[in-house]
Amino acid sequence: MLKSKLTEWLVKPFINEVELPIKVGDDVLMGRFKNKRVKVKSIDYNEKGDLLINGRPALKFRLVKNDKKLLPNKTTNKKSTEPDSDRKGVDDEYPHYKLKEDDEEPKFHSVHRTSSFDATFGRWYANYVPLSTKKIQSIIGKEKVSVFHVGNAEYERDIKQVERIVGKKGTLSTFTSVDKGEKLAKGKGIQSGGGIIYQLEGSLLVASTRDMQTHPDKTGRRWVSPEYLAGKVAGMKMYKELQNYVKGNKRTKQRFDTIQFEFSREIDRDMPDISYEERKGMVMKEMNRIKNKWIKTYINFCMKMMKKYKPQIKRHILSQKDKPSKFGWNEIIVNQIKVKDIFLLERENYPSTRKAAEKLATGTVTVGSPAQFRKWFKERGGVINDSSWKD
Repeated sequence: MLKSKLTEWLVKPFINEVELPIKVGDDVLMGRFKNKRVKVKSIDYNEKGDLLINGRPALKFRLVKNDKKLLPNKTTNKKSTEPDSDRKGVDDEYPHYKLKEDDEEPKFHSVHRTSSFDATFGRWYANYVPLSTKKIQSIIGKEKVSVFHVGNAEYERDIKQVERIVGKKGTLSTFTSVDKGEKLAKGKGIQSGGGIIYQLEGSLLVASTRDMQTHPDKTGRRWVSPEYLAGKVAGMKMYKELQNYVKGNKRTKQRFDTIQFEFSREIDRDMPDISYEERKGMVMKEMNRIKNKWIKTYINFCMKMMKKYKPQIKRHILSQKDKPSKFGWNEIIVNQIKVKDIFLLERENYPSTRKAAEKLATGTVTVGSPAQFRKWFKERGGVINDSSWKD
């Protein structure tokens, strides 16, 4: 009792002199991340002189800036998720600013498609590097190649997807050499029915004598293993640097899940009366902020690392593009494409598909059998190896 009275006697004069810029009815930002809006119902002090808001310790909080303008007064018909017109080209040149992937309809369709977050932190350690047009061209120059791509003739949207990236920085997986027994040599796709084959001219990004297992994220950015970017020796060094970065910064999926769990539990503790939908929205907003920050810093690290290994990357990519395929077919990643000729297999000659192909091709559209396709393929520089690789 004596100690309590002594504390009150010492603290009380200072409490009366403190003027807080808040009053009952105001909103303040509290919680671990100072982003939870709380309405002030009561302001009090405990026996130690600690400030209490709504009966809880609140020595740290942020004031809500009501004068901040979040949106321009001028309205447009543009969706809020679309980039402004004055940012044309920015998303392609600086891929780490192009991170939003929550659209209902992804910008890129592929059986290998994944999100940037899963491509980066979805494994125990990150082991893929994003391909940036600006960075790769600063290393190897603007190298043009003639290549082939097999699409799915059953769906007209396949042609629309190729048309959408013509002349742009969206990437496409292509090939120039294939073993005789492979599906590609018959005009079929690896993961689809195939039936439509594009002859393209494009800017080289990366090449290998085998399938590199690259995959695009939902924005169309493609991710590749360091080994295929810089060769085995330099690629292994890059891979270890990626591991050290992820370890040192605790950028793992497990750590992300832990942060999400702790943040959810904190909301439940500090805001027990909040609805499920409000709670879900707050968690999603905070975790998307963290997710985008992680991806951006990871991509920035990758860009600096690629600059460090510039000689090895240039030597490896340029040495691979003209080599024959190994283990089935080669893979060449290109962008800024131009569609020259198109071949349609007879069984896939749908009227709507042919019409879309004739509109897209700058050259001719040929319809024929698999045997005629192989002849067409060779006449345009494609290589079909006699022996197929088997396990």
